Amino acid sequence: MDLQYKYIYANGFLLARYDSSPADTHYYHHDGLGSIMGLTNESGNVEQSYFYDEFGNSLASYGSVSNHYLYTGQEYDGSITGLYNLRARYYDMSIGRFVSEDPITKIGLSDCLTHAYESSPSLWADQPQRINAFIYVANNPMNWIDPGGLFMFRSPKIPLSVCDLYLLCMRKTSESYNRYLSFCVRRYQDCLLKRKCNQDRSKLCANRLINCIENALSAYNLMRWHCWSVWWFGCKMEEAYVPGIS
Repeated sequence: MDLQYKYIYANGFLLARYDSSPADTHYYHHDGLGSIMGLTNESGNVEQSYFYDEFGNSLASYGSVSNHYLYTGQEYDGSITGLYNLRARYYDMSIGRFVSEDPITKIGLSDCLTHAYESSPSLWADQPQRINAFIYVANNPMNWIDPGGLFMFRSPKIPLSVCDLYLLCMRKTSESYNRYLSFCVRRYQDCLLKRKCNQDRSKLCANRLINCIENALSAYNLMRWHCWSVWWFGCKMEEAYVPGIS
């Protein structure tokens, strides 16, 4: 397979791309969210400029350089899907939503989440929009990014490397897993209070607890896999193209 381009990454940012030879190099310029605002050539002349709205819709583009990395520095599948590939999910900037559910809601945790919200609404009071399984960065794209399609976080002044993103992903995954386990236990305790001391009802509560924990574990393993895929495809790519690393 012949590669069309070679990319150079550093500290999580796409820095440059060269085509047929290193002499034919295009340099990337970013804004505070990591979005590509323009490309320049070896002489420092502007070859391409981009302008976006808050959710990543293109407002204008000037130049003729082909480039697939745009809003928040992520890959735009323009000729294939017209969506942004954020690894775990595709993002549709025209509606400001992901086109698929948050993976955690697809494997049976919706009941646990509903119970968690009903029993502890204060946990969600500060950002109730996070309950929406399709929402992108809680409708706050001016301050938050979600390059992995799983967790949103504030765009750092110093960009995260893909390896740092992996570690953040794993930490968030562990925190979510522990939180859902607490939800499961609380739900079990509430169930026992409602069912009192009836043995058959107690078994029902225990079975619900087991199912909830199994769902939480399934979600944990799924999200760990997504974190690992971020590291494998991203971190390895950085190692391959950062200057000085063979």
